[in-house]
Amino acid sequence: MKAIGIDVDERSGKVKKGANIHEQTNLSHIYAVGDVLEGVPELMPVAQKSGRNIGITIADQLGFPDSEVIKTDYNLIPTTVFCPTEYAFVGLSEEEAVKKFGESRIEVYHRETTPLEYKIYKSNTRVSFMKVIVDI
Repeated sequence: MKAIGIDVDERSGKVKKGANIHEQTNLSHIYAVGDVLEGVPELMPVAQKSGRNIGITIADQLGFPDSEVIKTDYNLIPTTVFCPTEYAFVGLSEEEAVKKFGESRIEVYHRETTPLEYKIYKSNTRVSFMKVIVDI
């Protein structure tokens, strides 16, 4: 990729994102999606959606009717970490929310809940912790 002038991160070997559209490389006519792109989740459905969005964006640039620029919002993709105790998250962390919106605009809620997979058993006592951060 370096041979044609695409900026690549030396450490990861992944394509750096361009300035205008997230998937656009430093060369305006070349796009990258999925695992090859620096700083995006390595998830196949995300790459598929990004690819569709790029197709619509290019159609808009070529003047096709009923098309509009669509940017993939990588901040709202749920992520699960598979470890002995699984956990998942989506959106901003509490620290990121305070930094973005200010402490006076966020509320934090904590709750214990029974995971859906355990609700089948009436005698189940397993619970999980849920934290919800809200922009009021």
